[in-house]
Amino acid sequence: MRGVTRLTALALLLIPMACGRSRVPRDAELVFDVDFSSPEQVVGSDVKVTDPQKLEVWPQHQPSTIFFGHPTVVHDFCGLNNQPLRISTFTGTQNSEGVSFSLDPRWGRYHVELDLCVESVGTPTRADPRDSPLVVFIDLINAHAIGFNPDGKITALAPGEDPTKPPQQAQVIGSYELRKPMHLAVDVDLEKKTWRIALDGKVLLPDAPIFANVPGLVRVMARNSQNASLAIDNVLIWGQDDRFAGQEDEDSNADDTPDTPENEVTPK
Repeated sequence: MRGVTRLTALALLLIPMACGRSRVPRDAELVFDVDFSSPEQVVGSDVKVTDPQKLEVWPQHQPSTIFFGHPTVVHDFCGLNNQPLRISTFTGTQNSEGVSFSLDPRWGRYHVELDLCVESVGTPTRADPRDSPLVVFIDLINAHAIGFNPDGKITALAPGEDPTKPPQQAQVIGSYELRKPMHLAVDVDLEKKTWRIALDGKVLLPDAPIFANVPGLVRVMARNSQNASLAIDNVLIWGQDDRFAGQEDEDSNADDTPDTPENEVTPK
């Protein structure tokens, strides 16, 4: 692994591939590159996550945390055949199971992509259509959700400008098929306050508004159903447009010597 570096953003280059990996732009910092492969992961075991006590280096090759339940690394599942991660409410905590990937606030733009396959949706335990059983959250203070619903619809849900009010109605942006692998890509621009969602290289939601400017987490969850499950693999997350660029240089060039009155003797 390489250490943290700072790169100034020049342009966003995105080359989507159906169930494949995008080319990371030269001006981007790769933050997560997670494929759940051995030896970092063990088939049949709960997914291993990063050690919060260790110095963070990029890219990370494990999720940041388990978000309820026992997400399990498996040999294959739901059409993903290269040791994916299975997420299921069956092994969840109170019908919830997932993993999260922490985002650094320094980046003004984020690209998130992953392979996923919906094995089953089950019977939802909540009637609210905003509570999709399978969901990818982009947490930007408030959760922006991409849901996979029992009727085969994909929805996008963004909270309103007032965080004290309930979220808006989920917007249908596409459809999916059970047990058919997909490649999901999301681009978030925290300066322009927009997000874009693409599936298998096709844009489903073009530059819709968001109401946040601080990144938090990416979460992938199965929830609100007694038998909802999906598999994920090949998680790539990169950041661009370093909002802190130049600040460290200015700090290091500053004169740290305290001012002392003329002719005053400074203690040794």
